[in-house]
Amino acid sequence: MTVNLIISAVLAVLLLGMIFSAWRLDRNLKALRDGDGELKALIDALNKSTESAQSSIVQLKAAAKDFEQDWGATVGKARELADELQLITHSGENLAERLTQELTAAPAKRARQAIQDKEEGAEVVRALRGVR
Repeated sequence: MTVNLIISAVLAVLLLGMIFSAWRLDRNLKALRDGDGELKALIDALNKSTESAQSSIVQLKAAAKDFEQDWGATVGKARELADELQLITHSGENLAERLTQELTAAPAKRARQAIQDKEEGAEVVRALRGVR
């Protein structure tokens, strides 16, 4: 009877160990199931964030394209204005050069004109004297 009692006691201890292990396993499985729900929620949130990021990228690309078109038009206008300004500046420099030449040549031209007028006047006087 002692051998049966010892075997029964050992089996009871092993059974208690098995019950304790099953209890711990059940607790861990519940935690895993609860974590599974949290993991699903985390995955859903990550999916929403990814979709939002993709949408933002599309909007950013559209905004960049609009900016590029506007910027290109502005740069084109600026180049046209720069070319026009260069033409105006060149014309102004030519005009200033001609005015400078005219102003420096004007005193000599006036002196020549005065001499010519005096000579013409003298000829008219001679002609009138000759008519008398």
